[in-house]
Amino acid sequence: MSDQVFGYTRWTGNKYGTQDWQLFICKARAVDRLTRIPGVMPGAELLLHTQGTTRTKRALKCIDELESHYGHLAKVSEAYWKHLHNQLEIGWQTRPITTVLTAQ
Repeated sequence: MSDQVFGYTRWTGNKYGTQDWQLFICKARAVDRLTRIPGVMPGAELLLHTQGTTRTKRALKCIDELESHYGHLAKVSEAYWKHLHNQLEIGWQTRPITTVLTAQ
């Protein structure tokens, strides 16, 4: 379905535990420029990507807060997902929930 926003988690582990953990927030597109994402065919627009246990846990905590505040993540704008991605990548404190942009 085109224009649907979805989350996707990938992880690999072995007998010592989780070795790699990634979270993707993507938007399905029929055509346009698509990012190749492992496990997503043919690809999607990438809104947020985290890799590693610490960043992924921070992102999941933010997602839990968004869901508890808005009830449904479809209300969160694409711009906010991209903003959250940038904040997580550089290690900044994330914005309070009250300042989240909502989708139209």
